[in-house]
Parts: sequence; C-alpha cells; structure tokens
Amino acid sequence: MKMFLGTFVSLIIIFSASIVHAQWSEQTSPTTNALYSVSIVDGSVAWIGGDLGVVLRTTNGGETWTNVGGGAIGTNPVYNIFGIDGSTAVCTASTSTTYIYRTTDGGATWTQVYSKAGGFMDALWMFDSNNGFAYGDPVSGNWELYKTTDGGATWTAAPALAQNGSEAGWNNSLFASGSRIWFGTNHSRIYYSTDMGDSWTPQTITQTNSYSVWLNDASTGLMGGESALNKTTDGGTSWTLLSTLPGSGIIGGITGVNNLWWAVRQTADIYYSSDNGANWMAQYTGPVSGVYYAMSKSRTDSLILAVRSDGGISAYHISSATAVQEEFPPVLKFDLGQNYPNPFNPSTRIDFDVPETGQVKLTVYNVIGQEVAELINNTITAGQHEVTFNASSLPSGAYFYKLQQGNSVMVKKMLLMK
Repeated sequence: MKMFLGTFVSLIIIFSASIVHAQWSEQTSPTTNALYSVSIVDGSVAWIGGDLGVVLRTTNGGETWTNVGGGAIGTNPVYNIFGIDGSTAVCTASTSTTYIYRTTDGGATWTQVYSKAGGFMDALWMFDSNNGFAYGDPVSGNWELYKTTDGGATWTAAPALAQNGSEAGWNNSLFASGSRIWFGTNHSRIYYSTDMGDSWTPQTITQTNSYSVWLNDASTGLMGGESALNKTTDGGTSWTLLSTLPGSGIIGGITGVNNLWWAVRQTADIYYSSDNGANWMAQYTGPVSGVYYAMSKSRTDSLILAVRSDGGISAYHISSATAVQEEFPPVLKFDLGQNYPNPFNPSTRIDFDVPETGQVKLTVYNVIGQEVAELINNTITAGQHEVTFNASSLPSGAYFYKLQQGNSVMVKKMLLMK
C-alpha cells in the first residue's frame, strides 16, 4: 500500500548491564527529499531509501552520508531497503510497477532483479548474506511473497498465501528473527510464519491496521495501529490493546531492546518507554518541520537512526557498561526448550535454538522408542525457532521429543493427557 509507513527488520540486541541513555543528535544529510526506510548493518554501515530514487549510504557511522541512488533506480521512490553489508544492499521501489533493485558495489551500480506490473512490494528482509524474503500487496487473489537464496540476485515465488477479502500490506511493516516472520495488513491481522515463509498463521489484532511490528525477544512485541499500540507477551499468539501511546497511529515504526522501546508516528517527535510500554514520553523533537517516517536499530550494536520527510537523519546511541551481545539470530548455543503447555491436550509448543544454519531433525517417540511424529527434517537457519505439535491422533501418555543437528542431540519428556 502506498503510504510512508515504517517498521524495522533488524536483529535483536541485548545488553548485559544497566543502560545509559545518550542524546539524540542530527546528522548532516545530503538531501531534502523524503526518506522512507533505514537499515543499519552495524555501528559504521547504514543504508537509507527515499523519494526520487535517493539511496543514502554511510560507512563511518553517519559522519558522512553519500547519495548512491539513481542509475537503474532512476527517480522511483525507494520505500524499503535492507543493507547486507557495506557493499551489498537490496531495495524496493514502486510506481505503477513495483521493483526490487540490488547493488554489490556500494551503490555505484544498481541492477533490477524483479518487477511486477500493478504490484506494490512492501518490504524486504535478508536472513543472512544469501537467504531473504520479500512481501507485497496481493495480486490476483494471492499475496506477493518471494524468496532469494543467492543474496538477492534472483527472486522466486514462495508458497502461495491467499488474500483474505480486500486485505493489503503496509510498506516497512515486516519483522523477522531467525526463521520467524511477521508482516502487517489492513485487515485486523498479522501474518506469522515459523519457517521462513513456507506456511502462515494469521494472528488477530485489536485494530484494523498493523502499520509496524517489532519484537524485543521471542515473546514480547509491540504493534503500531491506527489509534494506539497492541502488545504481545506470547510471540503474537494474542495481541492486546496498549492505550498508553494513543494518537494518529504508530505509522513511522517501533524499535527496542529488553524493556526499552522507541516509536514514531509521523510527527516531529520520537517517543520512549523504559517499562515495556506501560508509560511513554516524548524524548526528542526534530529541529525543523519534517515528520518521522521510519526508524531502525543496528543489528550488531547500539546505533538507532530515525529519518524524516525533509531528508533529516536523527541518531542515538544506547551505551552499556559492558559489550553488546547478539541474542538472536544467531543464537550461539544448541538448546531444546521444555514444551508448553505440559501436560497438554492436544497441542503444545516446542521452542529450540540452533547455533548455525544446517540440517535439523525434530522427532517424537513413545515410551518404547517408536517414532510417532517427525516435526522437522530439513535445513533450518541459525537462531531461535518454535514448532507446534498436534497429538490429536495419539493416545494419552508420556512421549519424548529429540532435537538433532550434526553431533548435537537433546531429548526431553512431555505428557499428553486427554
């Protein structure tokens, strides 16, 4: 949908000590064109997409920005961008036709790698340097869902997801972690996938529009709607109204870490909560007449950037007494969680972590060692994952579930009570 709506597709970062808040500051932007999307690779490298084909790039933490757009992009508005590293990025631009463009030389040249007449690509996310996902408004009754396995050089259709009524998406309303994806709609639901977009479950929200979505960990997240926030504490299984930041809609985006949150809603203000969204304050007001369209946080350190309709770029560093550590992805351990609920009837959720992308097998056995279900047996990306086990066809009793990747194996017990 053609609105300048922002959310962020970045890794979660976690801080192991008390967090000290620095000040927002203005960076020198080379453009006054509207900026619609921002992607921060690390404390040095960031990419921004904007109107009239603008793509901004920094390799020194924002001390200098260079416009590396144009070329094949022309003057098409860049509504979403994802920076893979300092040289490689993918972005989407839409007019009467929607496009995906890719650069591998820092924006010196851009290549058109996808186009769809009448479509509108909403957002892109790269799980790693090779694998990525893109979602766009439905065309001919199905959502436009695409995957790449070669760093964005080519895109192929993902398994079909039928459009429900007249639903459509919002540009930038996409969040991913590990193999899990959430994307927003205008139809009182968020779509959720646990397998990098191969299958989807609708999650019900209390507002019509889900303009932006972000999760600080596997369970806790916020969604920005047309009048207030929704909050989840169970990974999106349920979303409840959080009316502490009402207004004209959290359109510009949400980001956070631990129990800290930042949000913008197409005003000149950046809002902040230090108590998991219970209370909010206006932390910063932009210096001129522009309004904020998007905000994001670095995938590997503490830098936050917020971009405006006047070309402005605001920067913020979250500092910690100890080093920043990535939580997921990747998760630097092999772990199998206890299923929940347990005992269960007939379905239960199993969480697991894998430290590297590779073949993963998750199986269920009865007490005499017979395999009764194979839940996963394929390539899984590094990170935190979950799967639902439905045992409606099995009798009551004790069962064991085993996670295996390479030489790493873990087994846990669960109880089915009907």
